[in-house]
Amino acid sequence: MTRWFKSLWRSEPSPTLAQVILNTRRYKRWNRLSLVLLLVSTAVTYLLTINEVFQPADQSNPAVYTLMTSDEFHQYTDPLFERLKAYNREPSDERLNALPSFFVPDRGHLWVYVSLKFQLLPKAEKTDGTLPHYRYEPEITVRPALPGLLLFILAETIWLLMLVYLSLKDPVAMRDFEDRELARFFGDEPDQPVASPAPLDTVRHLMRHFHRFCIALNHRHDGQAGLSVKNEYDVQDLLRALLTVHIPDLRPEEPVPSCAGASSRMDFLLHESQVGIEVKMTRAGLKDKHLGEQLIVDIARYAEHPRCRQLICFVYDPGYLIRNRQGLQEYVVRQGHTIDVELIFSPA
Repeated sequence: MTRWFKSLWRSEPSPTLAQVILNTRRYKRWNRLSLVLLLVSTAVTYLLTINEVFQPADQSNPAVYTLMTSDEFHQYTDPLFERLKAYNREPSDERLNALPSFFVPDRGHLWVYVSLKFQLLPKAEKTDGTLPHYRYEPEITVRPALPGLLLFILAETIWLLMLVYLSLKDPVAMRDFEDRELARFFGDEPDQPVASPAPLDTVRHLMRHFHRFCIALNHRHDGQAGLSVKNEYDVQDLLRALLTVHIPDLRPEEPVPSCAGASSRMDFLLHESQVGIEVKMTRAGLKDKHLGEQLIVDIARYAEHPRCRQLICFVYDPGYLIRNRQGLQEYVVRQGHTIDVELIFSPA
């Protein structure tokens, strides 16, 4: 009882994944062994139960003896044997015609079926023209009973199907994964390094949380003046500092081919990923309409760059000046650009 009360606030540590794999494999092995033993033991038990089938089919057979000493057998055969005795005492054609061959089945036995067929045969041929004496010659059959045989086949089939199911091989990928986990568990394989996020995922994460970063700059130690973001150039500088830590191939101020006689520069280019970044910060004169028009022009210019296959437009809107962000995004994206365009707003 004390141990039960302790278990209420003290629980066993959860098993590791490798321990779960080991336990699962151990249970499968034990289950396969148990099913093999069940198959063999069921077959042996059935053969022992029907052992009378393999013994001589005569009165020394226990199944035959049980049938021939039963009350039902005597009730059925005694009148026929009495007729035979009466005929042998006083043979006559009338009494001979009343002596049939007959069949005595074993009814209601689950495992062993016994049948006795009594054939009427003369004891010896007589040459003086008188009727011969007759006897009943038993023809005994002992075989497995159908209900028991079906039950045995059903049980063996169930065990066999379960054994086949447990013996099926796991998918190769699943097996390889388990082997790697076990190798790490037993120290045969060093832990695999955690996969770093894709560059674009890192860029998106930094942009979506850019406003939180700017707020943190305003909270400085010992009452120092905060670092505020006042214009678009501040946003570019801070974003470049953040991206440089994570993106080795970041190229700021990337020139783009001239369009309609005007030249410009892309704010950032991820050279290997072939992704351009355009930075905008809303202000009193740059809201929904004018911002959308500028982005469409910029997208058309940057699409001419040979290394720009995708453009991320980062819009920093700390004052929530954009009234309809969803509408602005749909308006910019559905213009039929030759490159993929994505808008990211901060704060979200």
